[in-house]
Amino acid sequence: MRKQLGMQLLEVMLVLAVVTSLFVVAVKHYVALTTQSNNIIAKTAIQTLMSGLERFYHEQHCQNGELYDPTGKKIVDEPLTLSQLHISKLKMPALFEKIDSRIIATDEVEKTNIDAINLRVYVLKITATLKPDANLRQQAIANRLGATALPNHQLQWQQLPNTHYAANTQATGLAAELSFGNHFWQMESSQQCAN
Repeated sequence: MRKQLGMQLLEVMLVLAVVTSLFVVAVKHYVALTTQSNNIIAKTAIQTLMSGLERFYHEQHCQNGELYDPTGKKIVDEPLTLSQLHISKLKMPALFEKIDSRIIATDEVEKTNIDAINLRVYVLKITATLKPDANLRQQAIANRLGATALPNHQLQWQQLPNTHYAANTQATGLAAELSFGNHFWQMESSQQCAN
């Protein structure tokens, strides 16, 4: 009887060890899948925001080296809303507490082959503030999402809008027609605005 009781206890302990091992493997796999899912959602949200920011940039008009919306409001260095970016539904990534999208004017100008025209260079910038529970992994998250880690638990993405300008063409919208002598410049799909 005593030998049989000892065997039962050993069997129970062996079953518990196997179940515990399976549970640990399942939890690790679940955490890895959740992390991968959160990264995909975050990357998709940032790509959607960047596309919306670029589209918004190209819809605006240029005047005296500055960007303005159709109502005449200056839009450079101002936070932009999802409705301004024509994004109706955006799932906020679980990692982020807040996301800020802006068009930033740089101090750089690009010279053209006509001395009278200098084109201002703009940058599209998205800044995301991490939730408090993600702060400890900030650098790892930044690496996975292709971002730059900033102080105050923030990540940042920057890019120039698509660039292209051509001489002797008619321009509309941000591709504003600039007339200097007999030359017309089109800044279609450009990160530049003439001063």
